[in-house]
Amino acid sequence: MPYQDKIKKEWVGQVRVHGAKRKKTGFQTKSAAMEWEWLAKKEMMMPPQIASNSSNAALDYLEYCKRRYKPNTYRQKTFILTQLLTHIDADPPIEEITQTMIESYLDTRFAKDGGKSANRDLREISTFFNWLIQRDRLPTNPCKAIERYKEPQFTRYVPPAEDIRAIIEAATPEEADMVRVAYHSLARSGEIRNMKYSHCDLGARTITIYTQKRKGGSMEGDTISMNNSLHEIISRRHRASESEWIFPNQDGDQLSRNTISKVMPRLCRVAGVKPFGFHSIRHHVASLLATRLPLVEIQKLLRHKRATTTDIYLRSLVKVDTKGVHVLDDLEKQMPDNVVPFDRVVNSG
Repeated sequence: MPYQDKIKKEWVGQVRVHGAKRKKTGFQTKSAAMEWEWLAKKEMMMPPQIASNSSNAALDYLEYCKRRYKPNTYRQKTFILTQLLTHIDADPPIEEITQTMIESYLDTRFAKDGGKSANRDLREISTFFNWLIQRDRLPTNPCKAIERYKEPQFTRYVPPAEDIRAIIEAATPEEADMVRVAYHSLARSGEIRNMKYSHCDLGARTITIYTQKRKGGSMEGDTISMNNSLHEIISRRHRASESEWIFPNQDGDQLSRNTISKVMPRLCRVAGVKPFGFHSIRHHVASLLATRLPLVEIQKLLRHKRATTTDIYLRSLVKVDTKGVHVLDDLEKQMPDNVVPFDRVVNSG
């Protein structure tokens, strides 16, 4: 079982198989250390002649991912590959894993958890095999011919304005400022937690919002303008604070993930509204902007890298009104030569 190094505050994984020992340090969570122990034990129990099999390839890939991705992404990849290899119930050479084996696992995943989970696993497994191909460890990807599973259309929850007002009324002054900053900056909860006064230029009325929600997990900043409400909140808090953080804990240090994750559930419960989080406030504001601003401006405010991401995002928020097609009626009157009329009876003879 893993144990925690009290000095380094890291978890240590340790495995003993037939007298042989293996230990690895540096894990941030107990669950990550346990995942490593499981894979290490399975590797140590393999006969020597199959020492370079699928589990070894998975371990190599996961070590690569651990150095480049956020912990949650690393844990998800570990879970999916572990589930795949467990389903195969063997440890064949990596080149012997077939499309049929992978589809068998995905079919089981679909039956248990639905198309969204199966498609996510397919994407992650395919990424794993592409990684091996890039390193000349495989000639082809066995996932390339696997078709996506059907899944229900995803609709993001957009809380009504009255529910957002209700939670602000139920909030403490500190929580109310946090909700209003989320509203006027469209920031995610982790981005709110990372906000510092040094990220703000009150004179130029701009704020740089830093996020790790990018490929590779590196911290990147995007600068947006402050509207009057956001400028008022941050200016007021800056005058009254000695901390570098806009929303510090009681000691003036950065607010913990655990603390900020409890804010919205508590407020929704006290206000008696359907539960929603900071991200749903982002949905609400984006749905308002979608009817008033062009796509490129919304993309900038949401801080998406690609306009296609913003387009997909908005499609899951806003119901498109098809009444605009009635403009053809007006055009037919104004420009009869350019619009095909259908109000005449077609001669069937």
